[in-house]
Amino acid sequence: MTIRCDSAINIMTRHLQKNGMTLDPSSLKKVTLKVLATSTHFLNIPFSQRYRGNSTLQAMFGDNQQAQVTGENAAFIPPFTPHTDARQRSVEGATMLAVTALLNDARFVGYLNR
Repeated sequence: MTIRCDSAINIMTRHLQKNGMTLDPSSLKKVTLKVLATSTHFLNIPFSQRYRGNSTLQAMFGDNQQAQVTGENAAFIPPFTPHTDARQRSVEGATMLAVTALLNDARFVGYLNR
């Protein structure tokens, strides 16, 4: 399964800019994001089938410190539709929630404020 993280990166970029940070590729402070693991679980509840997705994200900071965060999301499967779309949406949503958790992580905020 391919995870499209562009939306999550864009959310992070907008959040940082909204809080007065300038994003510059030549900056001394760098954060590298890596999706370590994803998983999905099918929940077969009558008339409410869904996939529950989990995503673990690692952030490596320029000072060799790191943070690891997780996100969890569920995607409802409308009746009579393929399950693959809901599976993808559950993992992508979990990845976006992991990015949100990173934005609130004390290590991440501390690194940016140094």
